[in-house]
Amino acid sequence: MNASQTRRELVQRAGASAVAVSSLGALLSACGGDDEPDQQVEGMIALWSDLSDASTKTFFQKEIIAPFQRENSGLQVKVSFRRAEDMQRQIRLALQARNAPDVIPTNGPAFVPDLAEADFLADLGPYADNRKWEAVMLPWALDLGRVNDTLVALPTQLETLGIYINRTLFDKQGWKVPTNRAELEQIAKEVVDAGMLPFAAGSANFRQQIEWYTSIFFSSTAGPTLMYDVLTGEQPWTSPGMVEAISLMQEYFRRGYFGGSVEKFFATGEDAVNAQLGNGEAAMQLSGTWHFENIDQFFGQAANNDNDWDFAAFPSLSSDAPYPIFPLGTGATLSINEGSKLKDGAAAFLGHLIEDKARTARWLAARGGAFSFPLRFTADDFPESMDPRQRTAYVSLVEASEQGNFGYTNWSFSPPKTAVYIYEKVEQVVTGDSSPEDFLEGVEQTFQEDLDDGFTPRVPNPAASA
Repeated sequence: MNASQTRRELVQRAGASAVAVSSLGALLSACGGDDEPDQQVEGMIALWSDLSDASTKTFFQKEIIAPFQRENSGLQVKVSFRRAEDMQRQIRLALQARNAPDVIPTNGPAFVPDLAEADFLADLGPYADNRKWEAVMLPWALDLGRVNDTLVALPTQLETLGIYINRTLFDKQGWKVPTNRAELEQIAKEVVDAGMLPFAAGSANFRQQIEWYTSIFFSSTAGPTLMYDVLTGEQPWTSPGMVEAISLMQEYFRRGYFGGSVEKFFATGEDAVNAQLGNGEAAMQLSGTWHFENIDQFFGQAANNDNDWDFAAFPSLSSDAPYPIFPLGTGATLSINEGSKLKDGAAAFLGHLIEDKARTARWLAARGGAFSFPLRFTADDFPESMDPRQRTAYVSLVEASEQGNFGYTNWSFSPPKTAVYIYEKVEQVVTGDSSPEDFLEGVEQTFQEDLDDGFTPRVPNPAASA
């Protein structure tokens, strides 16, 4: 059930935005050094981290680790730093050798079942019941951590996709944020006529970024109900609504909406994309909430321009998709090592991260998307100092997840083999070397292989949420 590329590669997002998306890295960074042995010491909770950003390390040490140690006498936290590309492999080796850390990080829910079925992960159910985690965590997120109805992991990210707009440019041109297909296509035409790009876009230094687009087009065209049926195996991936979604994505790429052309999309890197939106060469940009961490670098005084930005849901592209609709996403998990002698201490640390919503909201407000836990946030949980655009985005996402107005990100809800097939093969659709029908035939075949391998879909039901 392992993907051919790791989820860490997926959530790195490229460039400076790596820190924003990797809440796993932000969570597990306090002290400790490379290659230190993880011998169990009484009262010492061992964690691993792939974080390299110094300011986020300092924040975590001062605002999260230190308070935890003050509040839990006798418990200390030790973190060993690991290379991102090596950590998942090293975790497996350490678990097999019985010298893994007390808290086990993974690169996403897809990596949890293998470890659970090998009896490496402790049952978190009793802790969740005693500490009332269901009262603070969003139900769909908690369900993602279950294997065979046993809770073995806590997802540690709350993320979605949407559009960033150059607010200054929109106001100058008298444009309104598009909410449906007709409005989007009209604005795209006016943008092109004005000599600009509808969307700043490019995947030169992160090719997996293409799955942001499949996630958006499936969610905003096929809609929540059909996507739920497809992801749970009740309807095939070749359903007409899914074909319509990929066909429209292909058409928009052909029109040059994303980056100007297919060729430019694959040749343009992240920094150039961000600069295009910031300096007004492009009107919009498709990205996720992880971009909150670094978007200010490309606007205003920091970027030597007078522009400002805003964030909104992607337009609805069919009558089957409500507006606003937010694709749900999470890209990392934390578990407790079944072999740990400090299970209660490790559970206390996990609880410290999520049980006080207002405290966690302060972390999120202070560090952008780095501490975006999937909790039941309300506007009142966030400090007044928080950027109102970010607060609105997270509150809207939580409300959408509770009302059934949500879609699904590929990296969170597609089975392992299926997720890889989608982001590897959809490029051929974009370039015109494959048809949407043939592509989705391949997705359906791969999805059935995942089901045959024993993958059990954990997909939130929009009807039940509503």
